[in-house]
Amino acid sequence: MFKAAAFVCFMYCIVGIYAQKKSHDTILLPITEIITSQTHAKGIQYIDLDSSLLRKNESQSLGQLLQSNTSLYLKNYGNNQLSTISIRGGSAQQTQVFWSGFNTNNAMLGQLDLSTIPISTVNQAQLILGAQATAYGSGAIGGIININENKIFKAQANEIELNNAIGSFQNYSSSIKLKFSRKKLSNQFSIYYHKSKNNFDYKNRLRPEDGIQKMQNGESQFYGITNHLQAKINDKNFLNYNFWMHQQNRNISPNLLEQAGIAQQSDAFFKNNIAWIQYFSKSKLMLSTALMNDELNYQNNFVSNSRILSWMSFASFETRFNNGMVLNSKVQYNSITAYFNAYENPKTNLKQYQFTSSIEKTIAQKINTSLAFRYETQNDKSTPLIVQAGADYHLNKNFILKINAGNTYRWPTLNDLYWREGGNINLRPEHGLQAEAGLVYQVQHKNFKAKMNNTVFYRQINDWIIWLPGANFWSPENIAKVESKGLETKIDLSYRIQDFEIQFKFNYDHTLSQNKKQKFENDATYNKQLIYTPIQQVFAALAFNYKKTSLAFNRKYTGFRYTIADNSEYLDAFWVSNVSISQAFEIKKTECSFYFDISNLENQNVEYIAFYPSMGINYKLGINIKIK
Repeated sequence: MFKAAAFVCFMYCIVGIYAQKKSHDTILLPITEIITSQTHAKGIQYIDLDSSLLRKNESQSLGQLLQSNTSLYLKNYGNNQLSTISIRGGSAQQTQVFWSGFNTNNAMLGQLDLSTIPISTVNQAQLILGAQATAYGSGAIGGIININENKIFKAQANEIELNNAIGSFQNYSSSIKLKFSRKKLSNQFSIYYHKSKNNFDYKNRLRPEDGIQKMQNGESQFYGITNHLQAKINDKNFLNYNFWMHQQNRNISPNLLEQAGIAQQSDAFFKNNIAWIQYFSKSKLMLSTALMNDELNYQNNFVSNSRILSWMSFASFETRFNNGMVLNSKVQYNSITAYFNAYENPKTNLKQYQFTSSIEKTIAQKINTSLAFRYETQNDKSTPLIVQAGADYHLNKNFILKINAGNTYRWPTLNDLYWREGGNINLRPEHGLQAEAGLVYQVQHKNFKAKMNNTVFYRQINDWIIWLPGANFWSPENIAKVESKGLETKIDLSYRIQDFEIQFKFNYDHTLSQNKKQKFENDATYNKQLIYTPIQQVFAALAFNYKKTSLAFNRKYTGFRYTIADNSEYLDAFWVSNVSISQAFEIKKTECSFYFDISNLENQNVEYIAFYPSMGINYKLGINIKIK
């Protein structure tokens, strides 16, 4: 890993030297234009995590932020423990996380632990709800999380940001960001550190006679560095380099069935990406490549060490025609090598070729349409042609009708295919159809703003992969058919009177995700809700802002969740409330902000996953300082 890091630093130096020699005139260009190659299909729903929300929660992980600020369900095994997301009734493997335009999900597991993404490393994030296989490929069934950079060249700007927070149960976090920007060069370097004891009190519902107990073996520590460099070569050529190194060491907290915990886990990764962009009069060419190394070491009564080395590259071309039509094409190659002794071959390789094309066209200045195609191969197998179409129909200045439909797929994970005892190399990709329709209403009248969005969706996935018990061990099979359908309602209101502003947000999700195929006669799981998929979720938030003072309150309802596939056992529904107050002020060129948060205000005894208790009421005090 250190050799790879040295190589990364060498690349960084070369990019920096080249940028200083070749830069010319200035141009205001958002870096999002440089990093993001995927185009969004029309008719989709998405959630933007605004910069103010990200900055206020720098001491949290992405999983913690989504848990406490959205209606989405996070499968959380405890504070700073494994955290995965479920969107629209999909599995964790059916939500893909992209960094700088590349998929970062673990190829062995097919998912990403959101506790390993500190918010201090995120400058811009967006959640896309629903299937987006044509743009994002395998596994983009439930949704997408996009992590990108969002900054611009400035004539001259230097900033230092300091963030520190201390919380209950010996939780401490700190980060430093150094920002440098000129007409020819822009760079942001950050370093972060987090440490937590996680020795919180909880009640063991299996042994209530034991009274209040204290969590053991929950210690966690992580640290890392990131760097984002953007250089202007000339008016039409830009170069971008991104680097991220992360080390996380944690003890695995015992569940309610265990007397004590001794398990430990270490996660380490580095990711680096370099991209070149060439602009033409009506076109854009982008070449981008990424090298990623992920290591996971687990120790309990045994030791398990695994490593994944990924090299991914793509070329994309976008051109605009005089009639307003936009054509996008992309070719990508991925080489993934897994090193793991539990596989038949301790060194396992995947070669992937991906081809994507899309057309966007505006009709009669009211209807924005898109049509996209994708074809992909993995080793000696290929997907069927993936097609997706969508439209945004502006009915009038206030109403927008959104429609989207297409097919989707997901490759089996490396564990599914190559696990020595149980792996199945004959597995087929999960595949199916999806459709959604939404009506958006937005209005602004003087100081009042309102946006309301209602969406219905439907998805059917065939050949859903499930691990089943066999004569000697478990093995995965393409045996299930899952139907997901639901309703999403989102309301955002704001009203301002001079220096006073009030904001209100309300989200309601109703999701049915059920098994529609019997695996055997009298299968008790037939027509039953998938485990850990709440049917109902509600999120409401109210904020009062006066000048630089803010008071915010939110409350989230998580419906009951079945914990066994035949729905014979479940976890109770619960409400969790959070409150926060912050105060900002300026002293010359220094901006300061203090905040105080109280989470789980009612001190609920919550389990997101059965037998894994979460923190009760807890507190956090933090300060953000920006020096310009």
